[in-house]
Amino acid sequence: MTRIMIGVFFILHGLVHAGLAAAPIPKDATSRPGSFFTHPTRSWLLRRMHFTPGAIRTAGLSLVVLTTLGFVLAGMAALGVPFALMTNSSPGRCAAQPPGASGSR
Repeated sequence: MTRIMIGVFFILHGLVHAGLAAAPIPKDATSRPGSFFTHPTRSWLLRRMHFTPGAIRTAGLSLVVLTTLGFVLAGMAALGVPFALMTNSSPGRCAAQPPGASGSR
């Protein structure tokens, strides 16, 4: 039961990150949807490094995608989703191992 709760929490937490990435800046009527994480004036670090607004948006969206994907995959792993199905290998066999080879001697 605990494993299920942790897995669902990770998946929902990742989806919250994706939802925040689509949100406008709170209390700013001129902000566009999707500017919560990617607006150039919101990153003090990237502004100090003199990145262009386009680079800040690209970095922000890339980090949101990686974060969302990481949390969803972590949640799936906690739920016990067999990742061997996604790598086209069977359990007990490495994906790089030839089909006729055995894992034990």
